[in-house]
Amino acid sequence: MFLNSGSYSFASDDNLLRGRATLGYSSYTLSFTGSSLPTSDVNSTYMFFGAGATFATGKIYFDAAFNSSMNATHDWSGFNGDFERFDMAFTGGYLLSQGWSVFGGFKTGESIFYQDSLPGYRLTFEAFGPFVGGSKVIHLDQSSSVSLSAALAIMTGDIFDNFSLNDSGNTYGLSVSASYNLPLGDNQGLKARANYHSYSFSDFSTVVDVDESILSVEASYYMNF
Repeated sequence: MFLNSGSYSFASDDNLLRGRATLGYSSYTLSFTGSSLPTSDVNSTYMFFGAGATFATGKIYFDAAFNSSMNATHDWSGFNGDFERFDMAFTGGYLLSQGWSVFGGFKTGESIFYQDSLPGYRLTFEAFGPFVGGSKVIHLDQSSSVSLSAALAIMTGDIFDNFSLNDSGNTYGLSVSASYNLPLGDNQGLKARANYHSYSFSDFSTVVDVDESILSVEASYYMNF
């Protein structure tokens, strides 16, 4: 989940348009509980790239973000193959006093698993839904800062393949994030961020539970316009 939301530090009377490019590393786990599948967990560690943009006016800000995996594989025993991961989020927030802010939005994430021994087969797990959260910016000096964020999401999870599987479940999920922001002059800067989310989906018809967790670290270069 994207928790860039609320982690910006700028004067409340400024107008800001900021673009960013991101490179990161993720550890992804999807677990199937109580199903007839031969193994319960599938894991992937992969590099990803991303892009995003923020617009802020007064105390209100809006953010859009997209990430995509690069040349990823998964270790699902008996189903080993390529892996693709896409994430997208849209956020709106409001700056409060003393570095606090609140935000809400909508996110979606899609994981696609391919099977080497069965060309053409793919299994897809897609999770989407609204989220709300809050953040705190802590200024370290006149320029750099640390941001802490947390968000609660109400998610729907769809699992399907290109044969016969098609099922849906639901969950409440939690995401947490910590970032370090280092401006490089007035119009550009660097940001390092660590993010973790964990969702446990239930109420499926054919799969008892689907647990998804992602731990990621990333570095972004941003420019203000």
